[in-house]
Amino acid sequence: MKLIIALLFGLLISPSTYSGEYIGVFHPYWYNSSLYIKPMGATKTNIPDCVKRQLLRLYDTDISSDIFKHKYSMLLATWLAQKKIRVIGTGRCTAEGDEIVRIINYPL
Repeated sequence: MKLIIALLFGLLISPSTYSGEYIGVFHPYWYNSSLYIKPMGATKTNIPDCVKRQLLRLYDTDISSDIFKHKYSMLLATWLAQKKIRVIGTGRCTAEGDEIVRIINYPL
């Protein structure tokens, strides 16, 4: 029983609990061979303390991977159509203070 309680408590304080959630329109753009994601009027919740800028970065950095291509195509398509999507971070940031995001969902 103590083990179960300890595991549940660990889940409650895990970094994923403090990951940012953004809902809105996002502008993906390339700068110095890196993809940046700029929230445009997005609502933001649970923003981690490490965030210093308003930009986001993808967790997946291999531009030849299918996962990266899928996420980039979702970002680009929704940006061009000006549709809202949901982006969920990892709770971690880059050295520049951009939250790293792992999940991109189509419009709600």
